Amino acid sequence: MGHLTLNGLLEKSASEFGLQQALVVSGGPQFTHKELQVAIDNAAAQLRRIGVKPGNLVSLAFPNTLEVCNVLWKLTLYITHLKKDRCPK
Repeated sequence: MGHLTLNGLLEKSASEFGLQQALVVSGGPQFTHKELQVAIDNAAAQLRRIGVKPGNLVSLAFPNTLEVCNVLWKLTLYITHLKKDRCPK
């Protein structure tokens, strides 16, 4: 299958699992894979409108919850794994 970018993975998930549940926010909204793609695309468009360009650093602030810690930890492990796969042997 080859390597997918995070955006490529999002698009693939939206295409294959569109109306299936993708994300449940504790005490908040629920998103299908398609709704999640639309929400992320909208957030990216807002960043572009205020002048954020590829390569710019962006700071994120999240509430101090177990869910956020879990997602950030898993994302860090995933990115670390991707970088390890691309290192020359």
